[in-house]
Amino acid sequence: MVNLKRVFILALSILALGRGTAHAQEASIQGTVVDETGALLPGATVTVTSLETGRVFTTPTKERGEYRLVNVPAGIYKIQAAMPGFSTVLIPKIELLVGQNRTIPFSLKVATSEEVTVTGEAPLVDTKSSAVAGNIDRREMDQLPLQGRNWMELAMMVKGITANSVVDTPGVRDRQFQLNLDGQEITQQVAGSGFGQPRFSREAIAEFQVVTNLFDITMGRSQGIQVQAISRSGTNKTTGSVYGFVRDDKFNSKDFISNTVLPYSNQQIGAAIGGPIVKDKMHYFLSYEYEREPGTILAAPPSLTGQRFEFPSKLTQNSVLGRVDRQSGAKDHFSVRGSYWDWKNPFTQVSGTEHPSQAADRSRIALNFIGNWSRVINSDMSQEVKIGYTHFNWKNGLAVPGLANSPSLAFPGQAIGQRRNYPQEFYQNTVSARYDLSWHKGKHDMKIGAEFLRWHDTGQWQLLSRGEFVFTAVPADLSRRIPAASWDDPTKWDLTGLESITQRYDLNFGDWTIDIPRPTWGVWFGDTWAVKSRLTVNYGVRWDADWGATAPPHVTTQTKFNPRGGVPYSDVGIAAGDNLFKTDIRDIKNIAPRGGFSWNVKGDGTFVIRGGSGLYYSIPDSNTTFSQQSFNGERIRVNSFANDGLPGFLQDPTRGKTPADFISGKFPLPPQAPRVIAHDYKMPYTWQSTIGFQKQLGAVMMFEADFTKSNAYNQARSRDLNLFYNPVNGYNLNPAAAGRPDPNFTTISWLESTGRADSSQISAALHRRFRNKLQASMTYSYTIGQNDNTTGFQYQPNNVFDTTDADYARSTEFQRHTLRLNALYSLPWGFSVSGAYLYGSGNYYADFISTSPFGAGASQNRLLLPTAAAITIPGTVPISTTITNRVEVASRFDGPSVITPGSVVPRNALVGLPLHKVDLRITKDVKLSGDLKLTGIFEGFNVLNHANYGAYNTTLNSATFGQPRQNTANTYLPRVLQLALKLSF
Repeated sequence: MVNLKRVFILALSILALGRGTAHAQEASIQGTVVDETGALLPGATVTVTSLETGRVFTTPTKERGEYRLVNVPAGIYKIQAAMPGFSTVLIPKIELLVGQNRTIPFSLKVATSEEVTVTGEAPLVDTKSSAVAGNIDRREMDQLPLQGRNWMELAMMVKGITANSVVDTPGVRDRQFQLNLDGQEITQQVAGSGFGQPRFSREAIAEFQVVTNLFDITMGRSQGIQVQAISRSGTNKTTGSVYGFVRDDKFNSKDFISNTVLPYSNQQIGAAIGGPIVKDKMHYFLSYEYEREPGTILAAPPSLTGQRFEFPSKLTQNSVLGRVDRQSGAKDHFSVRGSYWDWKNPFTQVSGTEHPSQAADRSRIALNFIGNWSRVINSDMSQEVKIGYTHFNWKNGLAVPGLANSPSLAFPGQAIGQRRNYPQEFYQNTVSARYDLSWHKGKHDMKIGAEFLRWHDTGQWQLLSRGEFVFTAVPADLSRRIPAASWDDPTKWDLTGLESITQRYDLNFGDWTIDIPRPTWGVWFGDTWAVKSRLTVNYGVRWDADWGATAPPHVTTQTKFNPRGGVPYSDVGIAAGDNLFKTDIRDIKNIAPRGGFSWNVKGDGTFVIRGGSGLYYSIPDSNTTFSQQSFNGERIRVNSFANDGLPGFLQDPTRGKTPADFISGKFPLPPQAPRVIAHDYKMPYTWQSTIGFQKQLGAVMMFEADFTKSNAYNQARSRDLNLFYNPVNGYNLNPAAAGRPDPNFTTISWLESTGRADSSQISAALHRRFRNKLQASMTYSYTIGQNDNTTGFQYQPNNVFDTTDADYARSTEFQRHTLRLNALYSLPWGFSVSGAYLYGSGNYYADFISTSPFGAGASQNRLLLPTAAAITIPGTVPISTTITNRVEVASRFDGPSVITPGSVVPRNALVGLPLHKVDLRITKDVKLSGDLKLTGIFEGFNVLNHANYGAYNTTLNSATFGQPRQNTANTYLPRVLQLALKLSF
């Protein structure tokens, strides 16, 4: 559990050291100063002043009249250039976004008595960076319609993001992104994002940037995407708000699956305030938000014909964030930020095709503190020191007390009973220290830095603590055996006569505690080199090392692997007689070179061609690490009791023997089922390449397009190492009849890094900056190809002996066409309107056959046994049991219309229906007194009530294959209204 006393002491230490937040991937300003004839003016002074906080940045121009200001926080500024003998030129307002490079030239006239004010705005084109990125600015954060107000969902508006739903990640898989707040890496990496990521109130986040390709050398530990968010800060003017947002089923349309309006309500109330402590010197910001969301869960398990369930669910959240910034003189800036978030739902995690007995009682807590000290050493050099602490924990308990002591039932494609891996409780605690140096020398802007994370994961993971029966088939009368009326009462379940399809009983016992230290380092050097006035080259190298990722402590077993007859796997990395467990697997040679260019074609910053290529290393989550620490036969006894064929196995699978009998040695342990990190395990990485351009269109518009290519290697997956090969069909022999190559073990889960993936895409965007009360953007992505052969470290291939890699197929994330539009417009009389449109041509879904041929235990079996009946893909199926209208299936199945016996079904062959969604927001401001105003907000989501589906029955040998199922993510809900009042000053 988190030690709150230590957290408090650490927070005080950060305050004493630096009072600060790290300004994550700040913006930069550069340009040249010339006179009326175009002659360069060295020695001019460029001054940038924040219009919100009064913070000042100054620098002289160099011998070629050039100036650069780096590490400038995102915000609104005025900028001026001055030199004795010349008139001062002032640009009264410039907006800098996160990670943006702005090029602003000045032309000074011979001295007059007047100050020259320039009203034009800087080009939208970035002439220095080769990264492919998109920004959600403060205006979009405040004014775009957002159901539930989860700011991360706005990532769908960024070019290159093709996900149709965003909750905790920016639309990609785990380890393919990092979430950074104010320069602090806060991603939860114990296990997948299904266990949560830190969240923040929309009021607490000022803006963010999503870098989709070729992110900066200072960012690491991600194969694909970096999210750089910054928290709100106080200004010289005290401002604040009190608000309440409400959603209720009385405003909702009928659910697309149940054909009824489901009970639902949501209330979000909060307040925020910020202002000066000392004008121009010290500022504060505070926010708090509470959310309460009762809802309804729908579940229709495909193996339980005719059964449909509705359950109430209640989510509550609290979010707090505080920040203080202090400017000390002209050179030093200090700040501190701390945040707290909790999340709880006592009945959740069941919907779509899951059985309600799988429901869980879940809770999460996140704490984040960071301090920052930045110092301008001289006009060519600045530095930043960051010290931070992050904590994340989750607890997953049993939501159904009546199932607490009952084993779970694992039928092919259908789990029944409390989840096999609950209860569990995990803690991620990380203390971080980071140093960044920015150094300008001649034509070079260099970035040098290092970071250390004292990362430590602890907790408990009671996998199979209650036991699980594994079946080889689904009985035809399962609906009778597991009655809908007794879904939560195993005493009324009928398992008699199922011994013939019962393969085994798994039961683990022992020490459930987890202890995973993962000290992590990062070192980098990068350079932005102005080779010519129009050509900039970005290059650099980064080294990352995670010392504990694949070398967990407390693994001392010397157990040997002694297969009989050999195992014909390719590139297994272990030979007969080797130790099964290796304790010093450390892949720390992860050196990542990156390079890119930006060509300012005309030299005026209105048209840039850019591109680049580089390596991007990621890390496995701790789930891989503590799998070996726990399930090696020492801490946890991983027991599998094979069906002995005698009567009564389902009633007493251990034949009267207790865990205490085995631990004491009274009876020998049955063959164990360990999890083993492959001895040649390597860190995952991608090789990214891009080529594209940006083009300014007039004063307020910019068009950009990029071709991106990404190839991923060393991706995690798993296979059973302890199976006999069957040369007749290329699969394994059924271990129930043939036994195991090494009889001391049952399943040996070999966690390896042999997976791969690829993606290629053309994406484009048209942006219109705010002018004449209108701002708008459009993004379009055309996915050329996106393939993989794994979805994570627990993914097992359809055939563990397959050497042709038949699992390499289209990814479930593949979507050919993705279109996003948004706009906001200020109307007269205090009205404003904004809207967003989402189109997706449809994702693909993992199809499978609910049998376990040869007892292989594949994640999703796709082999139809030669003795089975052929499967015909239905032409259409009814939308649900309550809606007779039918949806097409055969036309959406990218495979044969008839699955013949003995054939293997294509992987991820079912494509979802296209999605359309229109959201609308209308606001009305009423001035009350001075700066005090009341705002009424009306938001409508999916206002055209288009039926969007995000889940389907993907069991091929089910009568309703391809039928939609409930997905409670916002994109797939019917028309929903959200009303709000906001009092601000």
